[in-house]
Amino acid sequence: MIHLLYKFLKKANCVSILIIDQPWGSSSIGEGISEFLADGIIHLETYFDEHEMFRRRLRILKMRGTNHAKMPCAYDINSRGFVLFTPEPSVPKVERKRTAKRKEGFLRIDYRILALYGKL
Repeated sequence: MIHLLYKFLKKANCVSILIIDQPWGSSSIGEGISEFLADGIIHLETYFDEHEMFRRRLRILKMRGTNHAKMPCAYDINSRGFVLFTPEPSVPKVERKRTAKRKEGFLRIDYRILALYGKL
């Protein structure tokens, strides 16, 4: 049935948004035929963080033909409408200490920094 709807909408050459609801705590995205047929999947998630604060997160799981954002974004729904916040990259914290030292004419490099930037 979903396949027929997909074919009809494609022939009509229109933009369509299909909404699929999933139970709280479920993570079954990508298992159904609708996810296979869709050109794009935007997952809106609600959860409680480690401090028991209610959070909302948007992830673009699939968007054919585009180079879309790979990182999740926080969002809010308020009196201004749907507000999407800029994603913050999750970069591991590095101790701020001197990373290179000279000793007897040789240069010693902190290998944790090289691993962070993919140089190792």
